[in-house]
Amino acid sequence: MKLRCTSRSFQPVTTQWAFARCTASEIADVQRCSRLGLSPSPYAHRLQQKHYLRAMLVVFLSLTFLLIGNALAQSGQLTNIDDTVNTQWSAQTFNNAYFGVANITESSQPYKYTTDGHSIRFDVGCPSGSSCGYGLAHIYNPSYATNSSTDGATSITDDLMAELDSVGVSNSQAVVFGFDQSMCTANCGTGSAQYTRFRYAMQCDFKGTGVWRVWDGSGTWVATNRNCVAFTPLAFVHFTFHFSRPDANHVTYTDFVINGTTYPLNMTQAAQSLGTTATHEFIPWVDLDGDSTTAGYSMWVDQWSVSYSGGGGGGGLIPTPPANATHLANLDDDPISSNGNGTVGNWGWCTTTDCSPTPPATFSLTHTSDSLDGNGLDAYDSGNSYWGALYYHKNGAQDSATHYEVEWSFKTDTAWTNVQALEFDFPASINSLWYYFGSQCNRSDGKWDYWNPNSGTGTHGWHASSVPCSGFDANTWHTVIWYGTRTSSQFTYNAIEIDGQQYAVNITLPAPSTTWGDDFIVQFQPDGDSAGTGYSMYVDEVNAWVW
Repeated sequence: MKLRCTSRSFQPVTTQWAFARCTASEIADVQRCSRLGLSPSPYAHRLQQKHYLRAMLVVFLSLTFLLIGNALAQSGQLTNIDDTVNTQWSAQTFNNAYFGVANITESSQPYKYTTDGHSIRFDVGCPSGSSCGYGLAHIYNPSYATNSSTDGATSITDDLMAELDSVGVSNSQAVVFGFDQSMCTANCGTGSAQYTRFRYAMQCDFKGTGVWRVWDGSGTWVATNRNCVAFTPLAFVHFTFHFSRPDANHVTYTDFVINGTTYPLNMTQAAQSLGTTATHEFIPWVDLDGDSTTAGYSMWVDQWSVSYSGGGGGGGLIPTPPANATHLANLDDDPISSNGNGTVGNWGWCTTTDCSPTPPATFSLTHTSDSLDGNGLDAYDSGNSYWGALYYHKNGAQDSATHYEVEWSFKTDTAWTNVQALEFDFPASINSLWYYFGSQCNRSDGKWDYWNPNSGTGTHGWHASSVPCSGFDANTWHTVIWYGTRTSSQFTYNAIEIDGQQYAVNITLPAPSTTWGDDFIVQFQPDGDSAGTGYSMYVDEVNAWVW
């Protein structure tokens, strides 16, 4: 809302089949205002020293919030997948192969084709008189509903029992156990929405490489260092596969378990971009691969379940900072400058026209116990129509960082109708370039706006993103987390999380030149309404991770 100064795949043929054979072909500001009034210079790395008792308090609170967060995390399970009726299953086939799906029931022990009396059988083969070398059946169940929990799932466990008949043991080229999670990941709700398929797939490549392989969304299989051992005919094997979704562009194969033995993997591969092709799915599946003859064989699957979990209905768009990330912790607890000219490790403020067209008539920044952890900031501003005041914390040069994750917890003591906007920024100046990450929840357009520091009409300034912002209730704590990345010449607003709900942003901008010295700054700015109504913005638990 405010003005800113300018000086500163495939196309498959899908066939549904109840208990008959069929044939199909798989078509598979100018830099932002030089507004803090600081001369360019390098800054030393910020060192954190905490008193022992304070550190123990932080640990205690962290564990408390972790337990609460885990309790609130959304989770779910698809149970008895093997007991779903065979008419719910569909398939895509290669090279003239047929497929089959059948529900199997055994009424008395010893069981041969089940472990609990009920299983599902999948078949692949070559119709008589056809040529089906290396035929394949991709068999899947698309009947499972998608919702915020399935979209938010960032940890998935695929657990099942499987056995092959003697023909399968001799003639299977490979078998694959997989799961697809697909959804909108950028520009959602607009005409340019972008979709991504997170395909988790483990292939036991019997006759090719002789090892287990994982799927990469670029369209290739990637070999692991784990051997694939032939099944014993009609003997169930217990498989458990652990997957995760670290961000909006990758999947991670954590490990897999065979009959109680765990085989670590920790392999991260690409997800598949679907572009604007609208796809929303949460689908278990298997592949049966034939060899050069594709002799018909069957695989029975029993006790099949998929468990999933994810934080607070998020979306897995913001990664967990790695162990080597620099953690700039509890910045709100740091000292406040006596004259407003913040130096590294201190809070400063800017209430001149360099930072807002209309500074407040009255302002103050103090520490307060009205906080989440006993110590936070109280920024009070009042007077003048559409006032704005910027409060910033310099952290020194973080030039090696290309990933930035920053969080602020906050509340206001007034109704949203008295707030024009709330701003949260984390700009970095590196080697004479401005990677200026700036954002605001704007009451005027009801959106989260992003800041473009590049000069030019229609370019420089605030622009609405697709992420909605309907405001914040008075006297209620909220949390905003931003995740951004950069290259040597560009920076990207990747994702934002508001009170546990994540949204993809994925807006990339060129980094303009600057005369500022290298630095990384975390800041916030409350803005007043047309009446200049005064209010306090309380800010706590300000953290940044850079790596």
